Amino acid sequence: MSEVIFCTTNDKSVGLYSYVVDDIYHSTYGAYSESYEKFIVASSFLDYIKTHEKVSILDICYGIGYNTKTALDEIMKSDNIIEAKIDALEMDSNLVSISPLIKHQNINNEINKFIIESTNYKCDMTLPDILLYFYQTRGLPHISWTNIALLSRLKHQGGMLDTLADNLKGFLHNIYYNYIPLSMKKGQKAHKLAKTSLQFHYGDARKSVLTLSKKYNFIFLDAFTPKKLPTLWTLEFFKELYRLLDDNGVLATYSSSAAVRSAMREVGFFVGRSIGADKKIIGTIATKNKDLIKYELDDYDKALLDTKAGIFYRDKTLNASAIEIIKVREEETVNSNKMTSSRLKKLWNKTTI
Repeated sequence: MSEVIFCTTNDKSVGLYSYVVDDIYHSTYGAYSESYEKFIVASSFLDYIKTHEKVSILDICYGIGYNTKTALDEIMKSDNIIEAKIDALEMDSNLVSISPLIKHQNINNEINKFIIESTNYKCDMTLPDILLYFYQTRGLPHISWTNIALLSRLKHQGGMLDTLADNLKGFLHNIYYNYIPLSMKKGQKAHKLAKTSLQFHYGDARKSVLTLSKKYNFIFLDAFTPKKLPTLWTLEFFKELYRLLDDNGVLATYSSSAAVRSAMREVGFFVGRSIGADKKIIGTIATKNKDLIKYELDDYDKALLDTKAGIFYRDKTLNASAIEIIKVREEETVNSNKMTSSRLKKLWNKTTI
């Protein structure tokens, strides 16, 4: 966790920055806004839960949980009691443990309590570590300082602060029952999340997907930028996601990379664009059912897939390092006879004048 810092995004939600990857976990225009627009809206999740009583979600790179939380918030707003099953993949278990301490005004805080109740936490951070990381966010909104203050009471025999590895879930469970109004406790059986299950899978997502066999209605792929960390954007990884996606399911991601779209197309996906409220391209969706594509790739986007920019990342063993994956693609690009994207752009500009 020492390589991660908290920051405020433009919509005032809490975001993260990774020193190791030199990349942000969320768009600077807003962690919550990105989740809602690029994943929930773009995937047609809102329309789906209006007409279905069950939904299954694979959230890849959970981080501090915005995509899962936003999906659960919409489920809570639904007129239906929906049976939701969510599998969340995350390398850093400490981020998952911190997730319930981060709130947002547009997300029902009951979701954080649900995460506390349903999550089997794995956190190796000591209490001073947690306080230190949150200290730098003192000026940030939407941090549950009450819960953090309560954590300060956590002590081991002899007054020594214990690690959270063994007792975080139990401790937060006590917070939950000690501080929720009694009337709210009695209403738990009627809670909109009563039929929801959330399972975390820790470690390399490439390994985690190999252990999964169920079909998902929605896959949210929210990994770091392909150029910086291509491990979850390879042809081989998309083959696994194709296997896991329901025939009428939707994979949504923020990336509009030609290399990513090319890999999606190569494994059999129909690929389309995600369009935001301002009519700008905000990402990509992939599906096995062409009828689910609202915004098809335009002619330029399609042509771009066949240029050097569209040469996809490869990871035959699903075990290569980012450096190795990038090197293989660079070598293939150098040796390719395909047109460069800059050349295509010049030709395209000439033909559209």
